[in-house]
Amino acid sequence: MKKITFLLTTILFFSFVSVQTALAIGMMTKPIVIENVLRGQDVVATLTLRNSDEREVTYGFKAEGQVADWATFFNIKDKNLENPITEIKMPVKEYIDIVVKFTIPRDTPNGEYTGELFVSEDLGGKVNSDEASVGVSQKIGREVTIAVTDKEIVQFKTTFVPKTYDVQNGKPLIIRVLYNNQGNVSVKPDLQLKITRDGATVYNAIFPYPEAEDAVRAYSEKEISSVEWQTSGQENGIYKAELKVLLNGQVISEDDFRFSIGYFKGSMWISAISFLGGGNLGIGWVVLGAMLLAIVALLSFFEKKGMGFTKVLNSVRRLF
Repeated sequence: MKKITFLLTTILFFSFVSVQTALAIGMMTKPIVIENVLRGQDVVATLTLRNSDEREVTYGFKAEGQVADWATFFNIKDKNLENPITEIKMPVKEYIDIVVKFTIPRDTPNGEYTGELFVSEDLGGKVNSDEASVGVSQKIGREVTIAVTDKEIVQFKTTFVPKTYDVQNGKPLIIRVLYNNQGNVSVKPDLQLKITRDGATVYNAIFPYPEAEDAVRAYSEKEISSVEWQTSGQENGIYKAELKVLLNGQVISEDDFRFSIGYFKGSMWISAISFLGGGNLGIGWVVLGAMLLAIVALLSFFEKKGMGFTKVLNSVRRLF
């Protein structure tokens, strides 16, 4: 009986150690599925890793299966994906993203290809077997499926984010540009920026895709250099920015927003109205007008009920 108890205790102990070890590597294991990829094209995916250990560790990367020769790993900080890595140091209790790039050979037939990405940690030590001495390690995998096609799909979304809707006179209007390429073709869109005031055009220019920037790869997101317009010499007032996204000279999408020059500086009242509109002065005026109409309607309602302002105020006080 004692031997059986000892044996069960030993099994439970090593099971616990095994579970703890398995949990040391953290990675999302949801399969990566990429569809409609052109042969000769590059596509990327992001792997989020976590070190749950109490010490700094080193994780290694490897791809297996049909996509094994297509995968290359990069540090997330390597924006142009120029320096491949095979391992990365993981600080204690930290998350780190790495990028895996799949390069589809030009002679790949149409079809579906599968494989698996593995993240592993060398635990050190050796295990002797009858045939060889092998290292002790743990690893966790993530399945990959890539569907290759010869049909080009151009589909992407553009998001414009102004640094502020209230620009100081003499300071530039700065607009962040973010692309989300949902197609299977790399793109280099141009941008047209048109500034108007009271219907009159004060600026109109096309910004070519920056030469120093890599194309927006298929199935990836990318922020390019900000678009800027200098406000020096412009009068204070409300302006409208109209933006068009151009690809091969054709308009793909359009967007616009209103902004002010000079109004908010030194004016608490204008700043407050702009705050109501989420940074947009025009929307702020609309919100303020709606609030005033609601107050007038409420007071009118109480007046019809025969309740004066003092009675209404006393009623509100009783509630608290």
